[in-house]
Amino acid sequence: MKIYKTTAACLLLVLGSQLLWAQAPRPLPKTINHAGYNTVYPAVSGDGKTLIYMTDYSQTGDFVLEISQYQGGKWQSPSELDVLGSSIVNNWGGYTLNYDGTAIYFSSRRSDGVGKYDIWYAELQDGQWSRPKNIGKPVNSAANEGNPSISADEQHIYFMRCENMSNEKVSGCKIYHSERGPRGWKEPEPLPPHINTGNTTSPRIMADGKTLFFASDRPGGKGGVDIWMTRKQGDHWSEPVNVAPANTPENDYFFTASLRSLGFITTHDDNGKLIIAELRLPREYRTESVIIRQGTVKDEAGQPLAAEAKIYNLEKAAYESRLRTGSKGDFIMVIPAGGRYDVGYNDIRLQKLYQGELVDTRDLVAPRREYPNIVLRDLLPDMTFALQVFAFKPFTAEIDSISVQELNRLARLLKQHPEYHVEIGAYQQQYLEDSVPSSDDLTEFRFDTVIVYEPAIPIDTMANAAKDSVLAQLNDTLATTTQDTLLANQFLERMAAPDSVAVEKLINVYHNDRTPAEAAAVMQALVDRGIAADRLSATGYRDQQPPVPFPPGRQRMIVIHLTTEQ
Repeated sequence: MKIYKTTAACLLLVLGSQLLWAQAPRPLPKTINHAGYNTVYPAVSGDGKTLIYMTDYSQTGDFVLEISQYQGGKWQSPSELDVLGSSIVNNWGGYTLNYDGTAIYFSSRRSDGVGKYDIWYAELQDGQWSRPKNIGKPVNSAANEGNPSISADEQHIYFMRCENMSNEKVSGCKIYHSERGPRGWKEPEPLPPHINTGNTTSPRIMADGKTLFFASDRPGGKGGVDIWMTRKQGDHWSEPVNVAPANTPENDYFFTASLRSLGFITTHDDNGKLIIAELRLPREYRTESVIIRQGTVKDEAGQPLAAEAKIYNLEKAAYESRLRTGSKGDFIMVIPAGGRYDVGYNDIRLQKLYQGELVDTRDLVAPRREYPNIVLRDLLPDMTFALQVFAFKPFTAEIDSISVQELNRLARLLKQHPEYHVEIGAYQQQYLEDSVPSSDDLTEFRFDTVIVYEPAIPIDTMANAAKDSVLAQLNDTLATTTQDTLLANQFLERMAAPDSVAVEKLINVYHNDRTPAEAAAVMQALVDRGIAADRLSATGYRDQQPPVPFPPGRQRMIVIHLTTEQ
């Protein structure tokens, strides 16, 4: 058993007297807090289902690390967690969980590190915790790094870099941030000076990827060290606000919260023992509304795929995030509220048909969880599929800007597979026409011929003056039209007919069949993206029955047919 050699007196010194919040916190159940013992330093996973903490409820009375799962509406009996090793080399309380509780990040000065205190992590694999691994350079340096916090999508890490660090105390600390790139973590950058004022420690990034809690002795707080909050707004961080309900006149270091807006703190019971309590956060301190997608990407046989998942902000014309799946094809992505996003999935080797989806979060008012299982189909000759995140501008054949990523995905696939030729088909749900432009949708125009019956002109029974009048009328009409032969024939037929005669007339027809122009526009867009024109053909099918169903709510559709024949 790995024992944390920490006394309650030391913990009281570190924690200070964390008193009750303005809203009374609720102590966790007796499975976590044991009467007469101390329970401290909670760290909860973003999904709110896993909790780790330290307690002296042990065989020796020394502090050990425990883990508990939230199931059936309550915290289950914990088990001891010895993966972090001896507390002698660890920074107390400097551990956090990833979003789903399958990885622990912590700070330690164990041997074979990069510098002094380094950031390490251990992963839960097939029910067992792996041996801790050093996160490596450039996150770790010759200095002291600690108290790491990983974003829900695991693409960003926040941590403190300190001049001095021990198991109990830190000083000269600033918060740093690093983003994961194609080749690993990028060079960390400090947060701006209005965040890093004073000794700034213990960053905790929330599940929305924007709300950051941290501890600092900056001016304006209640005591020596207080909990503060800032939010990322675009590329900037807001001015920190004091999280007043969490702070006391003493030092307050550690704060953790889940997507369910539950905060976890260390406080005192009536006998002066340290316990863990939970509190529903006041609205101003809650995470922003987001969609958390926790899913997998697999092939048709159910095997996990090494794949990319990308979120593209259509309003900003920029990526929100790009990530790769884990060894089991798993991923966690965070889709912010207040926008429209192209969410796309493709296998790394581009041997499967990609998937795309339009996600609109402009009306999202609360965090939401989704658990998609993405299946990518094998790429085969004669495959037929519809473009998903695709549209034309209203009442035109001009491609809407929301289609840019869908076209990019298709072009990328075709470049990877030059053996394929593409038949582009445009379809519409309903064909409309009228003799006048009675609707905004009737943008197209053509002439059509109809048969009408005109009364006969009794020319033989007319007096000479009347005959002259008819002939003069005929001459005047022919002089003003380009279709003199047709009209002349009509007049002659009417004059020769005994009663009435069938006559062809030209009429105007306004209609909404833009499918030929739509197919041609898609073809041109692919040519613009580097696809040879001789690999492409475009056909408008009007309202013919398409080979695949229309996507829900769509009146128009582009269908792609892959073939190996020109």
